Amino acid sequence: MLLVDVTHPKVQALYEAWGYAGVGEQQPFADSPVYAVMVKDLRD
Repeated sequence: MLLVDVTHPKVQALYEAWGYAGVGEQQPFADSPVYAVMVKDLRD
């Protein structure tokens, strides 16, 4: 699992190319940015 700032779509696209998928968004603190939550299934 990783968090990516939603204002960086190129970074999100790079992680998607590596097999990660977006599953939602999270803002850990009221003054923090909103992050895309991305996960990758490690079972192969």
